[in-house]
Amino acid sequence: MKDGQLSLEVAPAAVKFRSYEEESYFRGFKTIAGVDEVGRGPLAGPVIAAAVILPRGYSHPEIKDSKLLTVKQREKLAPVIQENAAAWALGMVEVEEIDCLNILQASLLAMVKALAGLKSGADCILIDGNQSIPLALFRLGKFLSGRTLYQKTIVKGDQSCLSIAAASIVAKVARDKIMMEWDKQYPEYGFAAHKGAEETNFARPLNVYPARVESSTRAVSRTTRSPTKLGTTGSANGSSAAGTASQPSTWRSVSTRTGSMAR
Repeated sequence: MKDGQLSLEVAPAAVKFRSYEEESYFRGFKTIAGVDEVGRGPLAGPVIAAAVILPRGYSHPEIKDSKLLTVKQREKLAPVIQENAAAWALGMVEVEEIDCLNILQASLLAMVKALAGLKSGADCILIDGNQSIPLALFRLGKFLSGRTLYQKTIVKGDQSCLSIAAASIVAKVARDKIMMEWDKQYPEYGFAAHKGAEETNFARPLNVYPARVESSTRAVSRTTRSPTKLGTTGSANGSSAAGTASQPSTWRSVSTRTGSMAR
């Protein structure tokens, strides 16, 4: 910069979200929660989901898909979202349970756990992706709201829906904190840098530190990503509650009034 010149910092343009929340209010729903998860891609660590209920009409110019934000930006926004949200909660599925179910079902179960943790129960949830939550996972997650819960799946919802984007930030920051703690316990894996991501050299230290493999990888590393089928019947409209790639944005309902909860 030359003498006499001013440095002008251009603020990033705010993301223009579609009004999924207002569309839901228009349909008659009273409490709308955005839900997203983080941790499906990595080979290590838990899956974390967040459910966020924002006040009607709430907006924030810096909220966007967590993947489009820097670490500092996410860490700045997460507490802002939590303080301003009408309600928010986190759900976690550990490595052992991921291996028992599969990563997809574990991700949906983490969402159920987040929903169960909300102080204000939602009657409509906006879900990132094309997979709605089957009744079997609501039972497994010990979620029984006593009413019909409507689900709308939104492909790339973290880029087009404000409450989902907010949930993505809260979930990402929470999971990163866990991986940072694991980095302190198992520094040889470099979790602070890559958070267990698949494209990293996470597997290499297994041969370098054989004495620690038995104890550490059992708690940290996932052993399989092969799918395990889980029943998806029980939606209120009689169709499968699991979404497909050919159904990018659909409304589904699932009744949680009846049925025993898995323990």
